[in-house]
Amino acid sequence: MAHATVPPAALPLRPNPARFVNDLAGVLTVEQRLALEQKLQAYNDSTTTQIAVVLLKTVAPYEVADYAQQLGEAWGVGQQGRNNGIVILVAVDDRRLAIQTGYGMEERVPDYVTGLIIQQQFQPDFKLKRYYEGLDHGIDVIIHRAAGAFSPLTPHPAPWSAQPWWVWLILLTLVPLGLGVMYVMFFKVGLSGSSSGPRTRSTLSSSSSSGSSSSGSSSSSFGGGSFGGGGSSGSW
Repeated sequence: MAHATVPPAALPLRPNPARFVNDLAGVLTVEQRLALEQKLQAYNDSTTTQIAVVLLKTVAPYEVADYAQQLGEAWGVGQQGRNNGIVILVAVDDRRLAIQTGYGMEERVPDYVTGLIIQQQFQPDFKLKRYYEGLDHGIDVIIHRAAGAFSPLTPHPAPWSAQPWWVWLILLTLVPLGLGVMYVMFFKVGLSGSSSGPRTRSTLSSSSSSGSSSSGSSSSSFGGGSFGGGGSSGSW
């Protein structure tokens, strides 16, 4: 089904500098917005995958899925060529939301998964106006699913008591062996002593200074990703 055209004038302007969390509805506290921003910034830094969260009061008269898809295109969420962007759009007054995935994310986060995330993560919290909690939980599931490590339909792993006999045999063999190696290593170190001595104050100061200089947050920009309409929408 072709997507209805949302005129550029109906879309919010692309933030400059780019922000991953854009609360244009005013439902998040400053602390909540910063916590989500830091999580998504760290995810972008480690994977280059970009998740943009946009909260609006309304997208009327447009369909929320069409609006989210064209917002992702207009902002260029994701990396050009990789198309690894995801848009989470929440229209608070409409009580409607959508997850739209870029071309490169449709295999990792297919439509049935985005639908389950909306039902299981977003809707229960949004009904209680717990927008931060819903977004925080839903984003965690998206991140794990995008890594291929989690599926809402995957059963919990079997408890240790249900593990096969050979797992216990390996553990009973490796644990004593590892403890023995550690004992020998510490015994030799204790006999030989250490000639290096404690670190000097200048060394500690240098390490601390280096750590503090690299702890600042890095800025990112949307890279020109494309969206083909993959994803799901729903209401609460």
